[in-house]
Amino acid sequence: MISADIKERNFAVVIRSLQTLDTRVLQACARGLRSGLDHTVDVIRREELSGPRPEKLDVRTTRLRGSIASEVTLNEKGVTGRVGTNIAYGALHEFGFVGTMNVRAHTRFFSAFNAAGQRVKVTRRTIRDREGNVIGFKESTLGAAQREAHPFVFTVEVKAHTRKVNYKGRPFVRPALEKSVPVIQQEIEKELGTIT
Repeated sequence: MISADIKERNFAVVIRSLQTLDTRVLQACARGLRSGLDHTVDVIRREELSGPRPEKLDVRTTRLRGSIASEVTLNEKGVTGRVGTNIAYGALHEFGFVGTMNVRAHTRFFSAFNAAGQRVKVTRRTIRDREGNVIGFKESTLGAAQREAHPFVFTVEVKAHTRKVNYKGRPFVRPALEKSVPVIQQEIEKELGTIT
């Protein structure tokens, strides 16, 4: 319970403070939510988008992992926070997909042989982080095969077609949010404690 000793000389200060209390509470909630969602983005990148396969998504090009962002909106109605990605295939992995999908015509790598006629194992050039973990590739499998075994690279031309897809998805935002709820609440409470 809040108790206050209001006298004539501080009455105006108390009234002014009460009039701005809603705004200060919303601003504190926005700061706490922003901090909590930043933590959620870190959890998504570190725990949900770094493998191990097949349970979770792994890094192929770092495009999806680098696109994860959070946003906090503050207006007179309240505070809203969002976490997600603007990459189209992020929704496919988060929610899954059942239906028909169009596949563009493309070239698929089949196999590669060296000048002596021996089959060559193709190794793509990798991109590694500071700890030495593979975080992506500099080239496609076809590009690596052409570099290693040129000109004995066999490919198959795949025509444009449709295919039926039943992919349950590998959610990465929802599990991270579930893990981060206590941290988000803690950050909001910490910011609310700073209101004077």
